[in-house]
Amino acid sequence: MIARFQIWLSRPFTHKFNSLRNKLEKALLLFEDIVYEKFHGLNCRGHIPVWTLIHAPIPAVRNAYAYEAVPCSNLRTMFKQVKKMGVEFDNFVDVGSGKGKACFYAFRTSRFKKVIGIELSEALIETAKSNTSKVEAGRVTFLNQDATDFVLPDASNLVFLFNPFDNIILEKFLEKNISHFEKQPSVIAYINDKHRASLIKFGFVPVYRNARVGDGLYRYTLSTDGTLIRAAQGHSIPVDLKLTPKLPPAVLYHGTVAKFLPAIRKHGLLPGTRQHVHLSAERSTAVAVGSRRGAPIVLTINTHPVVQAQFKFMQSENGVWLIDSVPARYIIFEPS
Repeated sequence: MIARFQIWLSRPFTHKFNSLRNKLEKALLLFEDIVYEKFHGLNCRGHIPVWTLIHAPIPAVRNAYAYEAVPCSNLRTMFKQVKKMGVEFDNFVDVGSGKGKACFYAFRTSRFKKVIGIELSEALIETAKSNTSKVEAGRVTFLNQDATDFVLPDASNLVFLFNPFDNIILEKFLEKNISHFEKQPSVIAYINDKHRASLIKFGFVPVYRNARVGDGLYRYTLSTDGTLIRAAQGHSIPVDLKLTPKLPPAVLYHGTVAKFLPAIRKHGLLPGTRQHVHLSAERSTAVAVGSRRGAPIVLTINTHPVVQAQFKFMQSENGVWLIDSVPARYIIFEPS
């Protein structure tokens, strides 16, 4: 011990400074986790080997990893990046939810309609349910289920993974749910993304990644023939959609809510964090889109004068109509 300390003293000052700084940062992050869990009365700590959690001869056990609670620092950074995407997800789904820490964090910090935890271990499920009663998290549900059998809800989901299993289980989960990602704008938030190569293999690309800690947000963008990376619509990073201008129907619709109307009346429809404004050929679709954020308001666009003004319309593979912007003078607002 003394010899190791002497070696450390002999090293350059910058090395000693960085070493002490890293130790201090780790201590502060650990303290944050302890305070968070104590404040909310949660039982989340511990490092528990998988063979002590699941005793049944389930094939998935040999591909699962030990339980460990996700640090608050990772959750804080991830939710900050999700907010920057400008996307509001319907549900938060934690696959391999353990004692439920990520679910409770999502419940406390974001407005998801549902927060769902999927966990194979009955012992961890029981602890998570006990934690639920302590924090009065009414919208949080825990399911004792194998990830390879779980089907994501038919809604936009933020799918959370704290590296709960190896690439074999991850790829089985993706196979089970790939049709969901083709239809819904769901995103995978993968902390400690050790097996991100499996996501890339299945057609996901990172819209954000912190290489230093190995955290990332991944969106499905593979074309149906498996040969081209593309975004159906709404990508947060610049992507060439390979779409050509197309003559739209006579009328298109856009779903929104009341709080955005003043800005729309002033500036028209703008893409915001997306690449294009999204329009639908069916009013019912616009109603459904607006309902995701509250009481829906449907805006109508007569496309003929827009086309005459040299604006270009395009249509994505999933039927959504895209345009760079729509000036307010071309928008018909519903009477208030």
